[in-house]
Amino acid sequence: MGRRIADFFRSDLGVLLLIAAARFVLYVATNGQYGFHRDELQTLDDARHLDGPALGLPHAMSLTNSFWYRGYDPRQPQTVIVTGFDLDEGKELFESCVVAAKNTNSFGVVNEESRFHPDILLCRNLRLSWPVYWERFRRYG
Repeated sequence: MGRRIADFFRSDLGVLLLIAAARFVLYVATNGQYGFHRDELQTLDDARHLDGPALGLPHAMSLTNSFWYRGYDPRQPQTVIVTGFDLDEGKELFESCVVAAKNTNSFGVVNEESRFHPDILLCRNLRLSWPVYWERFRRYG
């Protein structure tokens, strides 16, 4: 039995599983309250496949951390979905802003987003130009 296990971990699949397990442990150990899902590089890589250009929609935009470097959509959208802002902030930045939904999760886990920024806003007509807004409101999280 012990030899079969040793042989398995010498196989390509065994090595792959060991690497995956090591990466998982590393992510969990180094990413604070969010676990491995907080890994920013993985989030950026995942987002490349989920945003809209392939569907004729603008790419996802975020002011936070290195995602900021991707910039805003060059078409300078008039209507945006905003998270991480309070309604009062949204109304200061946009001509029109309403709460479209609440940030929840199916397990009822209270986290930073559900506690401090639960509103998902639908906002229209940014009061500043996009270049000015993008430079002024960069965030670190």
